[in-house]
Amino acid sequence: MRRALLSMGMLGLVAGCQPHELDPVRPAAAVIVNVPPTKPQLAPEVLLVVDRSGSMENAASGTQTNSCGTAASCKWDDLLADMVQGTSAGPGFLDKLQTLSAQNGSSQDPVQVGLVTFGDGDSSSADSACKPGIIQVPVAGNTVDAVKTALQAISPGGATPTASTLQVAAGAFNNDGFTRERYVVLVTDGLPNCNANIPLTVATCGGDLCTEGCFGTGGVPSDSRDCLDQDNSVAAVQSLASAGVKTFVIGFGSDTNTGAATGVLNAMANAGGEAQSAPATTAYYQASSQADLQTALNKIIDAIDACTVPLPTSPMQLDAVEVDVTFCSGQSQILTPAQWQLSDSTTLKIKDPQICSQLRNAAPGCDASVKVDFAKL
Repeated sequence: MRRALLSMGMLGLVAGCQPHELDPVRPAAAVIVNVPPTKPQLAPEVLLVVDRSGSMENAASGTQTNSCGTAASCKWDDLLADMVQGTSAGPGFLDKLQTLSAQNGSSQDPVQVGLVTFGDGDSSSADSACKPGIIQVPVAGNTVDAVKTALQAISPGGATPTASTLQVAAGAFNNDGFTRERYVVLVTDGLPNCNANIPLTVATCGGDLCTEGCFGTGGVPSDSRDCLDQDNSVAAVQSLASAGVKTFVIGFGSDTNTGAATGVLNAMANAGGEAQSAPATTAYYQASSQADLQTALNKIIDAIDACTVPLPTSPMQLDAVEVDVTFCSGQSQILTPAQWQLSDSTTLKIKDPQICSQLRNAAPGCDASVKVDFAKL
């Protein structure tokens, strides 16, 4: 979703009503402004927020193998393969991020990348295990190699202080004076915890609301920092969104695919403004294997690189929106719901990378355009 990818407009909406009260027809008409799309002038900022807690030593299936660095592999090994090293299926996520560099005048504007990790404490005490995340590499241009080096030097350990880490992440972005699209890519394999203020009751910390040490009455642990910290984690994502930072959420491993984990990760993804749309069954990206993680990261690359179109107002009904793209050749295509989404109430995002590429690389003076037809809210 690069800034100003399309200077295409849309827009003018005319609303009316059909006189038959029992069978209303959606009134909508769109006006097309045929302006050639332009290439982005500034590359995005992308901050990786990576969970390196102790459970990353286990396999994505949930098996407690503690097998990092062996033929069996662990989630941390899988993450390094998909983010840093690349696989037979293609280059790693960080190498793909570099392709998002933009042309700024006569020179290339490099993608701005940074890294925050959490779970950086050890397990000697809750105080140590729950230390907030660390800015390993501040967001800047030409830092992909530094991020690779930092990730490869790390091993898993510690708890999951997600909320406090996202607060730290807010300070990692580049304040270079330019307006760029800014994103967090959160990869976590567990439930957020480490909030010492959660009451130790069955209602607030029993059952699957307990993340560690769930041996007391009703499954309540002895330390509040072992309780699910949903509210603070969602609030931290909302705070980033208020500052103009959108958050992608990846749940990695079988532990994030059930119960309370699904609830909190869905809530965080919805708050982050980059939730998946249908036909996906979760708002966050669930990755139950290394291959799933690679697929999720590829989808995020496509989403970051998507075309955006500003809307003059919010659509009244999403299922009544029609998006029609006309290419330079004059050929038109009506997009399916899987090819677009509203990234916020007045911004439509075209997610199909091939369509975006054709629009973005259109020759000057062509009649490429996007028509969005809907009834306004």
